Amino acid sequence: MRRAFQDTMRDDLVGAIESLTGRTVEAFLSDNLHEPDVAVEIFLMHPHDRDGRRERAMGDGQTLPHA
Repeated sequence: MRRAFQDTMRDDLVGAIESLTGRTVEAFLSDNLHEPDVAVEIFLMHPHDRDGRRERAMGDGQTLPHA
């Protein structure tokens, strides 16, 4: 059941993250445990933004030039 959810929602979830951050998702990972009862969705971001500049994402969706 979880795998079907992941396969069905992958494109929508990745699209939402890319839209919110303005960055490209390089990889999407999803997993869950039964004990303790936890689930994670991990999005690995491409190190360069869409215009080719390397940036780091800020928690508020803003980006700053990579130091």
